[in-house]
Amino acid sequence: MFDPNFDPMKILEELHRNQAILNENQAKLAMSMQQIVNRLNQQDQDLSNLYSAVESTNKANEILLQGMASDIQQKLKEQFK
Repeated sequence: MFDPNFDPMKILEELHRNQAILNENQAKLAMSMQQIVNRLNQQDQDLSNLYSAVESTNKANEILLQGMASDIQQKLKEQFK
């Protein structure tokens, strides 16, 4: 039946406190998600930079190896003339 201890104002105040906590948690969640997005973007940029550095290093190594191979071939040709 009817609860004599039921206080609608108390229920509304509790609902208001819970809504305030929910809004605060939602703001924290949004801020955390933005921080994650920023970190992911930074990591993406870092990976792009590393990839470019590796590509440059590979190209330089390729050029050095071609030069060394040419020198070896030239020396072998001279040696077996």
